[in-house]
Amino acid sequence: MPKNKNLETVFFHELGHFVANKLINELYNIFEIEEVLLIQKYTNEVDYEGQTKRKIPLGKADTPLKNMPERLCSLIYGCYFQTIYQDTNINMCFNQSSDFKGCQDYLDFAECLRMFKIESKTKRDLLAYLTVEYYGNLKEGDSLSKSLFEIDPRNYLVEIQGGYKFDIIKLENNIQSHIKQHRPTFAQCISRIKSILNWEQIKEH
Repeated sequence: MPKNKNLETVFFHELGHFVANKLINELYNIFEIEEVLLIQKYTNEVDYEGQTKRKIPLGKADTPLKNMPERLCSLIYGCYFQTIYQDTNINMCFNQSSDFKGCQDYLDFAECLRMFKIESKTKRDLLAYLTVEYYGNLKEGDSLSKSLFEIDPRNYLVEIQGGYKFDIIKLENNIQSHIKQHRPTFAQCISRIKSILNWEQIKEH
């Protein structure tokens, strides 16, 4: 597989979602990952888009709004990893413009808040925390090792029709220490999101 900068960028974006979902599953026993796909947008083998599929337990519906704080965190983690890998700003990914890879994540994030009728001030406080304070801590702190962003995506991708999929078992085995190291910081993020949202109160409505 030749090196492809676009494919690498999408890989690290989906790696962010993967790590977030993996930690959410460990902490709360939800959001188990079924597969992660990197699909060609066109037939040029240059442009790709990612898709993370979660397992839905038999007889259950996919009701992510019951776990909105965890879902919000999962949605933004793709852009965290992508922009740390690219050494750029979160707004260059987590943005409502279709020019950015995190556009759909941003729109899904906004829709979650809208469905729960979250007030404007709370939205501002939440975004300030996630895109400034917490994001800054991720970039400057040591809970995410720099070596995690130096792995070669080609070692963890399996070719399928129309693109690639993560070799989940191999990836988990090789980054487990990174996931364990990041777990306390991630858990604090979920707790802070719940606090900002006043989640214990609004989830009952």
